[in-house]
Amino acid sequence: MATDKKLTQWLSREGVGSWFDLNYLEGLLKVTRYSPSGETECTGLYKNNTSEDIPSMEKTHIAYPGNCKVVTLYNGKSTLMFDRVAG
Repeated sequence: MATDKKLTQWLSREGVGSWFDLNYLEGLLKVTRYSPSGETECTGLYKNNTSEDIPSMEKTHIAYPGNCKVVTLYNGKSTLMFDRVAG
């Protein structure tokens, strides 16, 4: 896998938000979600429920829903849903 498949991004929600640290490795997305104060809220491995690959994290943005059960990414043309499988 390419080394550009890492992303740290803020996802704002009404009243609060979370930081997401994403690493795409061997078909799985490793996600750590942090509170605004930097405390770990959850960490786990997520599997893409579509067959589409992430070409690059450079143009990828985290979207809703983004929580500890499912993570959604938007790459400018497609919405990719990842379901938690471990962690």
